[in-house]
Amino acid sequence: MPDEAKKIGIVVSTPEDATHSDFGFGPRYSRSLLKAIKALNIEAVPVQAVTKLNLNKNLKEILNGEIILHGMLFCSYTPAHKQVAEMLNESGFPYMFLDMARAEPGVNGVYIDQFDAARMSTARLIETGHKKIACIGVVDESEWFEERHKGYFRALSDAGIKVSGDLVFRLSEPGEAGGYMAAQKLIASVEMPDGLFCASIRIAKGVIKALLAAGKKIPQDVAVTSVDDLGDPNFCEVPLTTVDYDIDRLPLAALEALLRMKNEKRAEAVQVRLEGKILIRKSA
Repeated sequence: MPDEAKKIGIVVSTPEDATHSDFGFGPRYSRSLLKAIKALNIEAVPVQAVTKLNLNKNLKEILNGEIILHGMLFCSYTPAHKQVAEMLNESGFPYMFLDMARAEPGVNGVYIDQFDAARMSTARLIETGHKKIACIGVVDESEWFEERHKGYFRALSDAGIKVSGDLVFRLSEPGEAGGYMAAQKLIASVEMPDGLFCASIRIAKGVIKALLAAGKKIPQDVAVTSVDDLGDPNFCEVPLTTVDYDIDRLPLAALEALLRMKNEKRAEAVQVRLEGKILIRKSA
């Protein structure tokens, strides 16, 4: 039986999510979330947050004791959640945001260091002797890709390599198709880079496919790295060197922090940083 003293609200996005066993987190987190809930003997309660108005209404009911919860876990964080975090901080109610891209001042959450992941991935290209390294990124306002772009620049700067704007591509399409088209443009350029950092694994899949179609050898002609991993070394036609995260750690770390908050007075935000690890494969 779940422990009633561990009743945690799982904030979901749509009414349909509240009826799903994975709370709408999707396949990436659902198994690890449910595993953490079971391991910690938590009673998980869906909290609907279809709109900001609905979420604020639910928060007031929770803080007033109309809905009995001992903490709240939010599936993701966006700048729009800052006001929610401030309200919860003022009340002292335990909460955590899951899957943040970076530490946010005054916000409790678990974040994967996207900046350092991209830095490590780009550094791998430098360590293997590559000097002309392009970044195939995304035109995206999310903190995730912003941090990955910064990590690429930092790795080059640390190695004393001049950053060229001609080697930075920001795609409107972040998937395989966008990566394929970007690689085609690079192949047609006068001076092909000898290393490519891709801001997502799906971009890398398209890039590798285009390089092979053009007769390029990987990594002999051009090496490719990325961040994130789907657990399948054969996801790309050439096994991809990338920075992986232990997804199982995210919900577990967030829920453990929530349970500690019940018995701890805190003056500062509770932030848990998770690092990635580089998986060296054939592409670099």
